[in-house]
Amino acid sequence: MKSKDQWIADFHEWIPFAESLKSLDDRAWSTPIAPGKWSVRDIVSHIVRWDEYFLEEALRPIVNGVPLTVRQLDFDAFNKEAAEWGRTVDQRQLLQEAVQVRTQVLKTLQRIPESDYAREYPAEDHAFVIQNYIEDFIWHDQHHMAQIKEFLQSLTES
Repeated sequence: MKSKDQWIADFHEWIPFAESLKSLDDRAWSTPIAPGKWSVRDIVSHIVRWDEYFLEEALRPIVNGVPLTVRQLDFDAFNKEAAEWGRTVDQRQLLQEAVQVRTQVLKTLQRIPESDYAREYPAEDHAFVIQNYIEDFIWHDQHHMAQIKEFLQSLTES
């Protein structure tokens, strides 16, 4: 079992990765990474929106001792809205927001005692467990970072 510090360190990996995307040209930023897939911009906006959602609906309520409002969402609709929103935001601004929101998530996680990471918090339609959320989203980050790296590598080879 990982420690709180290791989960936070792993979850932090998104920040330097997002910062590394600041130098992308518009083609690399806006082109779908594969047929029928999102662009780098869409992936970043998707991660930003999930970070915002869990920060506001689960993590801050836990820290503040108020009921959680996190609930099961229609992932497809949420992800579609996130990608559409991201297309309205300047690249620099979107990447800055990605770093800021993830930083807030990490600071909030730091405030929660490690002993509470395995606790079940009642939410609207399920129990929320911090370590499950972190484990899922570390995998989620790594999945998308690998997709982006592979795509960017393919651009340099062509």
